[in-house]
Amino acid sequence: MNIAIVTLPWRLGTRGVEHGRGADAILDAELVDRLIDNGHRVGTPTSAELTPAEQKQYGAWHKTGLANNHFAHLIAEERREGNFVIGLE
Repeated sequence: MNIAIVTLPWRLGTRGVEHGRGADAILDAELVDRLIDNGHRVGTPTSAELTPAEQKQYGAWHKTGLANNHFAHLIAEERREGNFVIGLE
């Protein structure tokens, strides 16, 4: 199976803190290696990122919406390519 991993490291407009660290923790626990060991093809994980301009915008909930939008677009792109997607938040 072709697997794509998409991460969302943002929580309320802040990257990589609190719940935003979960995706990296799972990847650091060798998820990709375990999937490959089980016979799957896994691409390089991608991450939903805010642009520098988006990071400067006001409002944690607004930035959360922007990050989720990027996350959804990455997942949709991988599905169009026929990949099974694992989304990590």
